[in-house]
This record gives sequence, structure tokens and C-alpha cells, in this order.
Amino acid sequence: MNKVLPYFSALGIILFIYFLLPPGREFLADLGGRLTDGKENITSQYDDVKNSVTDFTDSITDTQKKFQETVDAVNETKASIEALDEKMEYFLKITQSVKEVTEDWQISSSALDPTIDLGRMNYNFADPGEDGLSKAHLELDIKPWIEWGGSENDLTTKEERIKALSKSEQGRRMLEKLGYEY
Repeated sequence: MNKVLPYFSALGIILFIYFLLPPGREFLADLGGRLTDGKENITSQYDDVKNSVTDFTDSITDTQKKFQETVDAVNETKASIEALDEKMEYFLKITQSVKEVTEDWQISSSALDPTIDLGRMNYNFADPGEDGLSKAHLELDIKPWIEWGGSENDLTTKEERIKALSKSEQGRRMLEKLGYEY
């Protein structure tokens, strides 16, 4: 190893002297310039890639926000549709109940006094049931009509309304269930 060391030392001295001379200095300057240019080029490329990644990340974030807004809008629409479905279902039930009451509730027009204002009766709160004698219907619909008439324009008396109801079998059953004498 001691024999190799002087060769490296001699080579080092030769290179040192070479680089002190003008051609060596130019070589080092050129090499330094190339390294500096390469570093600037690499730095520029790194900045370009970094900016591209930042732009891409921002684009993804914007897309995620827009997607979430779309999902929220779809959920709001779905909730509105469900609410409308519930309202429609309720409306259909009421419509069916009104239809059934209209079909089931039959009072013979000949059995009623023509002066009674049946067309303006506004007591229709309860389902009359299959036989028209449900307790709720009698208490909420029939009894108020007997007591107060069909409207403020109803000129009949309570007694006249009881008498009119007593002319049909259905009416008599209503009066009996309500405890009216006829």
C-alpha cells in the first residue's frame, strides 16, 4: 500500500497544477456552469411537477365538492318526493273515506223534511263505519247537526230535525244510540 500512495499523491499534485492553469480553470468553470444549469433545470422541472400536482389536487377537491352538492340535491329531492308520497297517500285515504261515506250514507230524500238544509251540513269529521252508526260519527257528525242544524241558514228546529231522522229506520237507530226520543 505504501508503494501505491506516492502515485496517488503525484497524480493529485499534477491535477492540482493542471486546474491552476488557464485550461484547467476553464474546464472547472465550464463544469461548474453545467452543474448550475442542470440544478436550475431540475429545480424548474420539480416546480412544474409540483404545480401540476397542486392543480390536480385542487381539481379533485373541486370535483369532490361538486359531487357532494349533487348528492345533497338528490337527497333533498328524494326527501321531497317521499313527503309528497306521504301526502298523496293521506289524500287518497281521505278521498276513499269520503267516497265510502257518500256511498254508504243514504237517507231517503222522501223521508226528510224538504226544509232541512242537508246540502250545507258541515259535520263530517268521523268515519260512519260499515253500518253508519259508529260512536265517533254519531257524536261528532250527527249530534251537532241535530243540536245546531246544517248551517247558520238552517231554519229548522231541533225537534224538526229529530222528526225528519225518525222517518227512516237508519235515522231511528241513530236517535236511539244518541239517547234522543222521537
